[in-house]
Amino acid sequence: MNDIMIKNCDWLLKLINPVMDENGQIIEVENFVLKRQNGKTSHVTMIDSEAGDTKYRQPIIFEHGNLDKVGDIVIILRKNPKTHRWMVQAEKEDAYITEEKIEQITRATRSSLDNIQQAVDRKVVKVGDGFTNPRRIGGRRIFQHYVTLGWGPQKVEEMVDIFDYVQCPDSLGQAVLLKALQHMPHEVAYEILDQMRQPSEE
Repeated sequence: MNDIMIKNCDWLLKLINPVMDENGQIIEVENFVLKRQNGKTSHVTMIDSEAGDTKYRQPIIFEHGNLDKVGDIVIILRKNPKTHRWMVQAEKEDAYITEEKIEQITRATRSSLDNIQQAVDRKVVKVGDGFTNPRRIGGRRIFQHYVTLGWGPQKVEEMVDIFDYVQCPDSLGQAVLLKALQHMPHEVAYEILDQMRQPSEE
């Protein structure tokens, strides 16, 4: 039997061309595929790679996604009317440091919606797309957007000062912020850039 169910979930490990020893124990496989039974979200397999003259194999996660993307990163910028500081709407995400150790990090808003323009605001600007980490994660791209919105008191708890946001380990969100600065109006971009360099006095 070359298909092995992972306990307490719907993930399936498929062993490709296993080699057995004289006792019937698997000692080697050509490859493996770890996937969900319904085929959704992603699968993991080994791929052949090379760096210069060195050839090697490494596991890669291939994301399936919706349509031609796996989701969106949206830099939602709001200006605090009291401090006149630009802030980023953010959320918390679990980051795995080891298999047992998890830390919560701040990241810009993500979305799995197919039409982020309708979900956030029709004035949202798409600034590009990109891969999460092409050496580790393949498949669909992530679409990148930004939007500047009015101050929403109901969102205060989700807002992070632009200076503090740049210090966060959210490399994907910060890449989108860089593209956003290229696309947004000159005056706004330079004001945000200046505040990125100066911490809030509060």
